Amino acid sequence: MNLTRKDEKVRRCLNCGKVIVNGRPDKLFCCVRCKNAWHNAKQWMQKNRKEKVISRLLKNYEILTTLIRLNKDSIEFPDLIEMGYNPDYVTGYRKQGRKSVCSCFEIRYFQTPSRISGLRKGGILSEEEPPYGKKK
Repeated sequence: MNLTRKDEKVRRCLNCGKVIVNGRPDKLFCCVRCKNAWHNAKQWMQKNRKEKVISRLLKNYEILTTLIRLNKDSIEFPDLIEMGYNPDYVTGYRKQGRKSVCSCFEIRYFQTPSRISGLRKGGILSEEEPPYGKKK
């Protein structure tokens, strides 16, 4: 069975939406300008996403560092959230019993649904817990 132009799927440019009338069947863009514009926009979005994540991590780190300077090793979640902390951004996470052990760079802490505790900069969180990567 021969396919005619009417039977083929209509292909549209990913950037501008124009119908692609000629070229390879897997062609995605109508011209080089659209191809470059689409890839540049994609790269810009990826760069902004990375910058947003790094910015959130640094904000969390700043808040946790302030708490350590104030000699606070635990705080309720509503108070922490009010300070601008975002629990979705951490650099490390693992489960230990009912608690979660989280880290933001070298700062580690236990996290439960209602609070964080055991806030420490570097070192080991407790006598029972070995450092990351080491087994008892």
